Parts: sequence; structure tokens; C-alpha cells
Amino acid sequence: MIKLMNLYQKSVNATVEICAQAIKSLNIMAKSKRNTNKYHFKVGNKVVHGGITDRELSDREVEHRASGNITKENGKSYKWSDGHIVKVGNKTTRDKGLGWERDNGFGANQE
Repeated sequence: MIKLMNLYQKSVNATVEICAQAIKSLNIMAKSKRNTNKYHFKVGNKVVHGGITDRELSDREVEHRASGNITKENGKSYKWSDGHIVKVGNKTTRDKGLGWERDNGFGANQE
């Protein structure tokens, strides 16, 4: 009888450990939600800026247009007030989005 109780206790302990690992995995997955959009901000067909946001792209576009920025390149001026946002790819995690930003040379995320 004691051997049977010990075997039962080991089985319960193993089950508890498996459940704890599953919960830990779910918590890790929940932290890495794909809620970040990548975007290009364009004036005409010229990409003047790019970035990531977890907010509505239309709201981010309004902010960029209201910034008053002007990008000058090859003697031509691109007024951000005339710009629009184009979504790039699918939603991603914030960490992957920051990597995309860095790899593409956008914003304060450059090293």
C-alpha cells in the first residue's frame, strides 16, 4: 500500500511540474504578442521615414503630417504634410519590429 501511495505521489508531482511548465510557456507566448505594425511614411512615391507602432496607422499618419517636417534630397523638398502611411508586411512583435527599424535605418533606434 505504501509503495502504491509513493507511486501516486510521484505521478501527482510530475503532473504538477508539467502544468507549471505549460503555464510558464503560455506566459512567455502572451508577452510576445504580434501587435506592432511596420510602416513607411511616403510623400508621393518617396519613402521619407519608416517606423513601427502599436497604435492605429491612421493616427500615426496624422501625427507625421502635422509634424511640419520636410525631407530634402537631391535638391527636391518633400513636405510631410502631403504624406501618407503604407503598411509594410504583417503585424509583428515589438522586438522584431525594433530589429526591422534598426536594420532599415529608421528613427532613434539606430546604433
